[in-house]
Amino acid sequence: MGNVLIVWPNRFTSVASLSGGAWSAPLPLANLLSDERALVARSNDAALVSTKMDIDFGLARALRVFALLNHNLSQAATWRVNLGSTAGGSDVYAGAWQAAWFIPFGTGSAEWESGSWWAMPNDEYIRHPFMAPILLPATQIARYLHLEINDPANPDGYVQLGRVFAGETFRPTYNASYGIKNQWVDLSKIDSADSGAGFAERRRRQRRVAMELNFLNPDEAAVIHELQRRSGLTEEVLYVPDESDYQATQRYGFCGRLTELNAAVHGFYHNHAVPFAIEEWL
Repeated sequence: MGNVLIVWPNRFTSVASLSGGAWSAPLPLANLLSDERALVARSNDAALVSTKMDIDFGLARALRVFALLNHNLSQAATWRVNLGSTAGGSDVYAGAWQAAWFIPFGTGSAEWESGSWWAMPNDEYIRHPFMAPILLPATQIARYLHLEINDPANPDGYVQLGRVFAGETFRPTYNASYGIKNQWVDLSKIDSADSGAGFAERRRRQRRVAMELNFLNPDEAAVIHELQRRSGLTEEVLYVPDESDYQATQRYGFCGRLTELNAAVHGFYHNHAVPFAIEEWL
């Protein structure tokens, strides 16, 4: 099991320019710069030449983790990132094509006791808020990001994204303590009539995670202190539950906000402890 990663800040919030591909005029690439997830960018078609983009961060940034959020990528979709010192370049990091999906999909033909019986059908995942992540082996410093999506058989006939995340990671030397709480919170409301009949106002489900980082050294505690100052309760952070497990990262990881700025407790020599809680940004 790998360590948890907290990814921040999202460098996509300070993009100097965004270009490339062929994107719909009513739903342009610039929509990705909004933090409103429902304000999507949509490609004109699903051809590879249309579903790419060049990002200029304006200056060299530390980058390790990337994610596509609120996307419609199909089961067969792949994508990759290249990092360069020039627009469209890959001299800093040349990425390989990687699957967009790691959660297993069912085929409808599995026998009751087969290992794939509990895999979900395609439509149980696609269009739901599971991010497509890419984790680089190490942090890279680059100004330019070239992102490509390969999904020519997408049944929608286009690729759609609500947000891109690109950031540096905080990785504690010692993992979060046992007792991490991953949960869904149903935002629906249920009311009862005088007769006792129930009426539901159906809303989305929101992921939340709570953990305790109980073994931080002074330098790591300082990073958390700075993260809290800069992110507050309003800025994006990306939660990666296991840096070595893409399936767990897709199932339990998400982009969200801190729910509170908890105090770091200096419990004993050279040790700090901080409770950490994040709720999904819907």
